[in-house]
Amino acid sequence: MLMSRLAVAAVIALIAADRVSAQQMEAFEERTAPGWVMTPSVALGVGFDDNPLLSTTGNPKPDDTITAVSPALDVAFTGKHTSLNLGYNGSLVRYRVLEENDSYDQGAHAELRQQVSRRVGLSFRNAYTVSPTTDTLQFAGVPFFRLGTRQNAFSADTTIQATRGLELKGSYRFQWLEFDRPFEATAPPLDGGTADGVSLVALHAISPRVSVGGGYTYLRALVGDDEEVFGTQDGEAAIAVQLSPTVALDAGAGFSRLALPDSLGTRIGPAARIALSKRTEHALFSLSAMRSFVPAWGFGGSFRNSEITGTIRVPFRGTRGFVRGGVSLRDTQPVLETELDITSLWLETAVGYALQRWLRLEAFYNGAFQDITPIAGGTDSRIDRNRVGVRIVTMRPVRIQ
Repeated sequence: MLMSRLAVAAVIALIAADRVSAQQMEAFEERTAPGWVMTPSVALGVGFDDNPLLSTTGNPKPDDTITAVSPALDVAFTGKHTSLNLGYNGSLVRYRVLEENDSYDQGAHAELRQQVSRRVGLSFRNAYTVSPTTDTLQFAGVPFFRLGTRQNAFSADTTIQATRGLELKGSYRFQWLEFDRPFEATAPPLDGGTADGVSLVALHAISPRVSVGGGYTYLRALVGDDEEVFGTQDGEAAIAVQLSPTVALDAGAGFSRLALPDSLGTRIGPAARIALSKRTEHALFSLSAMRSFVPAWGFGGSFRNSEITGTIRVPFRGTRGFVRGGVSLRDTQPVLETELDITSLWLETAVGYALQRWLRLEAFYNGAFQDITPIAGGTDSRIDRNRVGVRIVTMRPVRIQ
């Protein structure tokens, strides 16, 4: 069943594909100019939501029309060796009938890149997000509920060109996730928690196009109020191939070891990943798949997680129009029998056209689908949510002297 779903998702990804970054997906890519640039923007949209309450199949599923106002501000600095990006985005959503579900999503990010020397590069990024539902944030093993969700993710990365052929990469990740406590008994409280970890990768070029090496990742997660500790270690052999000037392949395979809390012991299983990307001056395509152990942020525990993600963005009529898409499929199989088997699928598509340099019109579709199977007995459930609409986006970059 999983392999058939992954195969279907792979086909979908070839024609409509996860988000590479919000900025790449929301704006026409332009050549980066040195100095400070501030870009305010506002999007006004109307649409249709066929399941705002995230009701399961067989239960009443009221739909409604929505009006959304989405302000955003991006401030960027580009220097000879340094780049800085600060951004904020929000979305005020009003329902025509289900007014109690009105919400305001928002997020902010900061990213700093520094080329310390010809051989050493550093980057730091922090992103904070607030969402009224769990289906809009693509977490492995989190059931879809209309619950407020807050998360913060921090990363620090370094790349060292140790020798002409040897490249070393190191990174640190920290994530914090918190859910609102619901008032309704139909939406049980979800566990949040924190996770931090490090990863090291070494790649040696054996030819101008091929590099081989290995990597190691350690992740420690504290899940729930009881702070149950889950630790995962991944070791892999890695390869990176430049198939053409615009196409790159990155892959790894090895083993993943999961340490469970208390006296529950350990689990060992295969870990693998593969990523294919194509980038030209305007068009962008990526497709990736992976399998490993991950912490379960829903009801606690851990999962064997398999996922496929893909993105595509292609312009037309020069750079005035674009088509973009994204797909993400995650199948999370529980390690412990008391957990849930959850399969989630997210789809995103949009078509846009610039009426003026500062004004564009977009049509969009977002879909979120989830199947939940209780391992310890109970009733299977399915949630489908589709949102479709149109929006007008105004944006104008302003150079700061």
